[in-house]
Amino acid sequence: MIDALRFSPARAGQGLLRGLFALALLCVLATAGAAGQNADEEARLAYEQARQALQAGQWVQAELLLERSLMFNPDHAEARLELAALLARTGRASAARALVATLIEDPRTPDAHRLRLRAMLEQPSAARAGVGDALPQDTVVVIGETFVAWTRNPLARADLSQLTLTFPEGSITLPVAQELRSGVLAGLSVQRIAPQGLSVDASVQHLWGSGAETAHRFGLSGRLPQAEGAPVRLRWLAQTQRAHDGQDRHTLALSAAGTAWRVSAGLFQEPELSRDGLYLRLERLLELRPTLQASVFAGAEQVTDEGTGFWRAGAALAWAPSPGWTLLGQASLHRDFSGYSPWLRDNAPRRMHSLDLALERAWQLAGPDWQFLARVHGSRRWSNLELFGYRDAGLQLSLRRRWQ
Repeated sequence: MIDALRFSPARAGQGLLRGLFALALLCVLATAGAAGQNADEEARLAYEQARQALQAGQWVQAELLLERSLMFNPDHAEARLELAALLARTGRASAARALVATLIEDPRTPDAHRLRLRAMLEQPSAARAGVGDALPQDTVVVIGETFVAWTRNPLARADLSQLTLTFPEGSITLPVAQELRSGVLAGLSVQRIAPQGLSVDASVQHLWGSGAETAHRFGLSGRLPQAEGAPVRLRWLAQTQRAHDGQDRHTLALSAAGTAWRVSAGLFQEPELSRDGLYLRLERLLELRPTLQASVFAGAEQVTDEGTGFWRAGAALAWAPSPGWTLLGQASLHRDFSGYSPWLRDNAPRRMHSLDLALERAWQLAGPDWQFLARVHGSRRWSNLELFGYRDAGLQLSLRRRWQ
């Protein structure tokens, strides 16, 4: 018994090693548990901050915070979904689709969410941030906007002091007694965007200062029946509108659209001018940079009875240099198929080059659904027929509300 209790250095050393090993193991487990808890908390905090940045329209900050959340918790489904939506909103459709695809393939994604995500993949990328977000097929969005604006040349009148007329006997230059009058515009517009149902686009605006009539537009569009999962979306469109000069135009068309392109073809009628005919338009979205979106377009119009018409092509850019700021630009070329008038440059076909620039600043109000916008713009058009050259500039203030 005494021999059994006798002190043994070897046994004591083995016991001490076992104790130290157990203590070290407990420390590692405790540290790992604390680190896991800290990582989850950091991911949750970063996600909440990202949501606040999204509501404030701070896209760059929101993206950094969402990436931080996923760094601490790569399985954070909400953060991954918000990041995909943000990538689509800022023009990076291919990256958004790749991220959404990983969520669809993840076995932990609920079936209902997986169906919604598949529907999102079928939507085209946004042409402008915050308006054309990728929508699930069963989502309906309503956007209402009211505005007041001042414009230097509301009727796009020619900015000229004389006009040259051509006759067989020779040309005559006459003075033009015209004074451009600026005007104040106020208006209201409502859009109902329904990928699966009936979409509505209605607006009305009144002009003070130039004696013009109230302008309005009303359009309807709907999806045509087609096989589920078809790569091309087919829709019909009908629209009637009246310009500030009192001219009416009615159109009826069909369109086919893919993920980044659209083709529209239809009929048009202009009762006051006794004109009707056919038109065709093609559009293509381009992904240039995360903050730079672009589109190119081309179209043609042919009057049935007269055999006259034109083609037009151009490009549009939207650049968001910092959160809340957007610089917009559009340039276009116009060529008539035939001479415009024997009185203008011996019936020369009309050629026009147009350039439009605008700078917008947006502020979020009372949550992500309310937005206030200030916009300054300038326009210039050059033409070989001086009757169609003009300049314009203006300022617009808008209040926008979105329901989903």
